[in-house]
Amino acid sequence: MARQVLDQREKNEIKKLYDSGETQERIAEKYGVSQATISNALRFGGNWAHQKEGEGMSINESKNQSKGKTLLIIGNGFDLAHGLHTSYADFLEYSKVYLKICYKGYIGSFYQNRDDILQDFLNRFNKVSDEEDIQMNQLPLYNEIVYAYNDFYDPKGPSQSDISHPGYHDIVDMCSRLHENAWYNYFWNVYLTNVSGEHKWVDFEHEIRDVIQWIDDPEKKLTPQSSYSKLYNDYIKSLSKDDKFRHFFDDMWRFHGGKVRLDMTLAEYSELMYDELRRLTEALEIYLSAFIDYDENVSPIKKIQEMSPDYVLSFNYTDTYRQLYDKDDSCEYCYIHGECRKKDYNDSSSKIVLGIDEYLDDKDRDERNNYPTFKKFVQRVRYHDPSNYMDWQNKMKDAWDSYHVSSDVWVFGHSLDTTDKDVLRMFLQPEYTRVHIISNANDRNDSGRLITRLIPIIGEDCLIQKAGANPARLEVI
Repeated sequence: MARQVLDQREKNEIKKLYDSGETQERIAEKYGVSQATISNALRFGGNWAHQKEGEGMSINESKNQSKGKTLLIIGNGFDLAHGLHTSYADFLEYSKVYLKICYKGYIGSFYQNRDDILQDFLNRFNKVSDEEDIQMNQLPLYNEIVYAYNDFYDPKGPSQSDISHPGYHDIVDMCSRLHENAWYNYFWNVYLTNVSGEHKWVDFEHEIRDVIQWIDDPEKKLTPQSSYSKLYNDYIKSLSKDDKFRHFFDDMWRFHGGKVRLDMTLAEYSELMYDELRRLTEALEIYLSAFIDYDENVSPIKKIQEMSPDYVLSFNYTDTYRQLYDKDDSCEYCYIHGECRKKDYNDSSSKIVLGIDEYLDDKDRDERNNYPTFKKFVQRVRYHDPSNYMDWQNKMKDAWDSYHVSSDVWVFGHSLDTTDKDVLRMFLQPEYTRVHIISNANDRNDSGRLITRLIPIIGEDCLIQKAGANPARLEVI
């Protein structure tokens, strides 16, 4: 009969063996005790209380008894799962309608005075609604538009409060940033080529990266000190008229002819490109702040309600989780790309990040980092430096080092694209995290895509090790 008592010296030895990777079965055989005794010793053998993952302890029990943490990582799919129109495609579709209301076509005279634009805005409303495929009653602020439209033609005349309704100011301010914007037109051209039946998509980050990498192609042998004329004469002019890059550079020249000069450096030209991108970023912030409504039709998801995370790491600009699940503000938040302001967002000082990942290898990023302002890590430092997620990582690591327990990382609605790999890797790769990735139940191929996208983030060896552990430390559900 196996003995059931271990002294403290043996318990300490057992902990060291277990930490080194030895199994409970082999440790039990070595000390002549049952596996239950080894399990109890690891769990209650000292102030380093530990339990092997998956052995009878629920996620909440593990977190409470052994100080493991729970992190929820969310991407735009989280908002879309709640029926919110927050995708880049939604932004393009809705803004197109507003641009047609505010302007005579996409390019034309703009009424700078907000009061002057009201009448033209309202006069265009019915005409545009007949021309667009999108149903006007689905547009954000639709009811406010209709109210003001009817009131404008009231015999008594509109009230001053109606004329200065903030909904109109939001639309005008958004459209003023998108009108004659080369990036906006570029995204539109790409978006239209990607439309396939009901599937409509565009990835702003990927498209920005394509442009920057095209300019920064080593084979061109151009530097930020090279003249724009060399880029234009040697490369842009040779592109076909239908090429997406040609459209972009032509629009930059057309919209900013007074600023774009052949003798300017590429560093100066890239500053114009970046200023143009920030105008679009500000327009996107206005759209998400003013037009997304968390009404009674937006319902919480049961799986998320049951999660009770300690931390929420959001790659979104919206605060959907806080609005729907955390009324008492019990979680810690990090908006890694910045959070949309609820007011005062028309002062051209947006803090949200819209950029690209690091596309250079370790050697080149130090020697040839030519256009860093477009990169997300630079923008994060420049605009808001959300460093609290690093504190979370330290607490998870401390829980592992002190108690030898894992923290749980849930991923919902993030595509696992490599543009965010520098942050994702911090939580998906370490040995002290158990990773749970929630796939799209309506897309049978989604789980396969997510697993494939994990490889460049955590590496093939880590993926195999985590998924093959017993019990598994990585699952796609």
